[in-house]
Amino acid sequence: MIQIQEENRFSFFVLGSILTIGTALLSLSCQSSEAEKPDPYSQPSVPSDFQLVIGEGGGFTGQWNGYIVDSTGIVSSWRGTSPEQNVKRTAKLAHQQLDKLWQTIAHARFFDIDTTGTGNMTVALQVTANGTVHRTSWAKPTGTRAHLASVQVLYDSCRTIVIRGK
Repeated sequence: MIQIQEENRFSFFVLGSILTIGTALLSLSCQSSEAEKPDPYSQPSVPSDFQLVIGEGGGFTGQWNGYIVDSTGIVSSWRGTSPEQNVKRTAKLAHQQLDKLWQTIAHARFFDIDTTGTGNMTVALQVTANGTVHRTSWAKPTGTRAHLASVQVLYDSCRTIVIRGK
Protein backbone atom coordinates (compact mmCIF):
# COMPACT_ATOMS: atom_id res chain seq x y z
CA MET A 1 0.00 0.00 0.00
CA ILE A 2 2.81 2.37 0.89
CA GLN A 3 4.57 1.47 -2.36
CA ILE A 4 1.44 2.36 -4.40
CA GLN A 5 1.16 5.73 -2.65
CA GLU A 6 4.82 6.47 -3.38
CA GLU A 7 4.34 5.50 -7.04
CA ASN A 8 1.29 7.79 -7.27
CA ARG A 9 3.23 10.63 -5.65
CA PHE A 10 6.07 10.09 -8.08
CA SER A 11 3.63 10.03 -11.03
CA PHE A 12 1.99 13.27 -9.87
CA PHE A 13 5.43 14.84 -9.40
CA VAL A 14 6.49 13.87 -12.95
CA LEU A 15 3.17 15.03 -14.42
CA GLY A 16 3.37 18.32 -12.51
CA SER A 17 6.93 18.89 -13.70
CA ILE A 18 5.98 18.22 -17.32
CA LEU A 19 3.04 20.62 -17.09
CA THR A 20 5.21 23.32 -15.49
CA ILE A 21 7.92 22.99 -18.14
CA GLY A 22 5.32 22.91 -20.93
CA THR A 23 3.62 26.05 -19.62
CA ALA A 24 6.96 27.84 -19.32
CA LEU A 25 7.96 26.90 -22.88
CA LEU A 26 4.58 27.97 -24.25
CA SER A 27 4.82 31.27 -22.41
CA LEU A 28 8.30 31.92 -23.81
CA SER A 29 7.24 31.07 -27.35
CA CYS A 30 4.29 33.47 -27.12
CA GLN A 31 6.52 36.24 -25.82
CA SER A 32 9.08 35.77 -28.57
CA SER A 33 6.43 35.79 -31.32
CA GLU A 34 5.00 39.02 -29.92
CA ALA A 35 8.47 40.56 -29.92
CA GLU A 36 9.04 39.46 -33.53
CA LYS A 37 5.79 41.04 -34.80
CA PRO A 38 6.64 44.21 -36.69
CA ASP A 39 4.95 47.39 -35.56
CA PRO A 40 2.63 48.34 -38.44
CA TYR A 41 3.15 52.00 -37.61
CA SER A 42 6.94 52.02 -37.66
CA GLN A 43 7.19 51.67 -41.42
CA PRO A 44 8.06 55.16 -42.68
CA SER A 45 6.98 54.55 -46.26
CA VAL A 46 3.73 53.25 -47.69
CA PRO A 47 3.49 49.44 -47.39
CA SER A 48 3.56 47.58 -50.70
CA ASP A 49 0.10 46.09 -50.08
CA PHE A 50 -1.45 49.39 -48.93
CA GLN A 51 -5.03 50.12 -49.88
CA LEU A 52 -7.43 52.68 -48.45
CA VAL A 53 -11.16 52.44 -49.01
CA ILE A 54 -13.30 55.28 -47.68
CA GLY A 55 -16.96 55.81 -48.21
CA GLU A 56 -20.31 56.76 -46.84
CA GLY A 57 -23.84 55.87 -47.66
CA GLY A 58 -26.92 53.92 -46.77
CA GLY A 59 -30.27 55.52 -46.31
CA PHE A 60 -33.38 54.28 -48.09
CA THR A 61 -31.48 53.77 -51.38
CA GLY A 62 -28.61 51.77 -49.90
CA GLN A 63 -26.23 53.62 -52.20
CA TRP A 64 -22.68 54.43 -51.17
CA ASN A 65 -19.89 56.52 -52.67
CA GLY A 66 -16.25 56.84 -51.87
CA TYR A 67 -12.66 56.43 -52.95
CA ILE A 68 -10.06 53.69 -53.21
CA VAL A 69 -6.34 54.50 -53.05
CA ASP A 70 -3.76 51.82 -53.82
CA SER A 71 -0.08 51.54 -52.92
CA THR A 72 1.00 53.36 -56.08
CA GLY A 73 -1.24 56.35 -55.35
CA ILE A 74 -3.92 55.60 -57.93
CA VAL A 75 -7.23 57.06 -56.77
CA SER A 76 -10.49 55.58 -57.99
CA SER A 77 -13.97 56.77 -57.15
CA TRP A 78 -16.81 54.33 -56.69
CA ARG A 79 -20.57 54.54 -56.37
CA GLY A 80 -23.01 51.73 -55.60
CA THR A 81 -23.77 49.24 -52.87
CA SER A 82 -20.10 48.19 -52.53
CA PRO A 83 -16.63 49.54 -53.42
CA GLU A 84 -16.35 47.10 -56.34
CA GLN A 85 -19.18 48.78 -58.23
CA ASN A 86 -18.84 51.56 -60.80
CA VAL A 87 -15.14 52.10 -60.14
CA LYS A 88 -13.58 54.91 -62.14
CA ARG A 89 -9.94 55.99 -61.99
CA THR A 90 -9.87 59.66 -61.12
CA ALA A 91 -6.30 60.64 -60.21
CA LYS A 92 -2.87 59.62 -59.03
CA LEU A 93 -1.51 61.02 -55.79
CA ALA A 94 2.00 62.43 -55.82
CA HIS A 95 4.51 60.42 -53.77
CA GLN A 96 4.48 63.10 -51.02
CA GLN A 97 0.67 63.00 -50.82
CA LEU A 98 0.66 59.21 -50.58
CA ASP A 99 3.29 59.33 -47.83
CA LYS A 100 1.24 61.97 -45.99
CA LEU A 101 -1.84 59.75 -46.27
CA TRP A 102 0.02 56.77 -44.79
CA GLN A 103 1.57 58.87 -42.03
CA THR A 104 -1.88 60.27 -41.14
CA ILE A 105 -3.23 56.71 -40.79
CA ALA A 106 -0.17 55.53 -38.83
CA HIS A 107 -0.16 58.56 -36.52
CA ALA A 108 -3.84 57.98 -35.71
CA ARG A 109 -2.97 54.33 -34.89
CA PHE A 110 -5.85 53.23 -37.09
CA PHE A 111 -5.32 49.49 -36.56
CA ASP A 112 -5.96 50.03 -32.83
CA ILE A 113 -9.34 51.74 -33.40
CA ASP A 114 -12.21 49.37 -32.75
CA THR A 115 -15.58 50.68 -33.82
CA THR A 116 -18.15 48.94 -35.98
CA GLY A 117 -21.40 50.82 -35.86
CA THR A 118 -24.03 51.52 -38.47
CA GLY A 119 -26.95 53.87 -38.83
CA ASN A 120 -29.30 55.21 -41.42
CA MET A 121 -26.24 56.84 -42.98
CA THR A 122 -22.95 55.11 -42.27
CA VAL A 123 -19.32 56.13 -42.75
CA ALA A 124 -16.62 53.47 -43.28
CA LEU A 125 -12.85 53.44 -43.46
CA GLN A 126 -10.85 50.33 -44.40
CA VAL A 127 -7.07 50.05 -44.61
CA THR A 128 -4.97 47.16 -45.85
CA ALA A 129 -1.30 47.28 -44.83
CA ASN A 130 1.41 44.76 -44.00
CA GLY A 131 -0.92 41.82 -44.57
CA THR A 132 -3.64 43.15 -42.27
CA VAL A 133 -7.07 44.43 -43.26
CA HIS A 134 -8.83 46.62 -40.70
CA ARG A 135 -12.24 48.26 -41.08
CA THR A 136 -14.16 50.72 -38.95
CA SER A 137 -17.65 52.05 -39.46
CA TRP A 138 -19.94 54.39 -37.57
CA ALA A 139 -23.27 56.14 -37.91
CA LYS A 140 -23.26 59.62 -39.37
CA PRO A 141 -23.32 62.23 -37.82
CA THR A 142 -20.87 61.68 -34.96
CA GLY A 143 -21.33 65.03 -33.21
CA THR A 144 -22.80 63.64 -30.00
CA ARG A 145 -20.44 60.67 -29.64
CA ALA A 146 -17.08 61.89 -28.38
CA HIS A 147 -15.45 58.43 -28.62
CA LEU A 148 -15.85 58.62 -32.42
CA ALA A 149 -14.26 62.06 -32.78
CA SER A 150 -10.76 60.73 -33.51
CA VAL A 151 -11.88 58.29 -36.21
CA GLN A 152 -14.06 60.97 -37.83
CA VAL A 153 -11.07 63.35 -37.87
CA LEU A 154 -8.98 60.59 -39.48
CA TYR A 155 -11.68 59.95 -42.09
CA ASP A 156 -11.97 63.68 -42.86
CA SER A 157 -8.17 64.03 -43.11
CA CYS A 158 -7.86 61.05 -45.47
CA ARG A 159 -10.76 62.28 -47.59
CA THR A 160 -9.22 65.76 -47.82
CA ILE A 161 -5.84 64.36 -48.94
CA VAL A 162 -7.52 62.17 -51.55
CA ILE A 163 -9.79 64.92 -52.89
CA ARG A 164 -6.98 67.48 -53.09
CA GLY A 165 -4.89 64.95 -54.98
CA LYS A 166 -7.48 64.69 -57.71
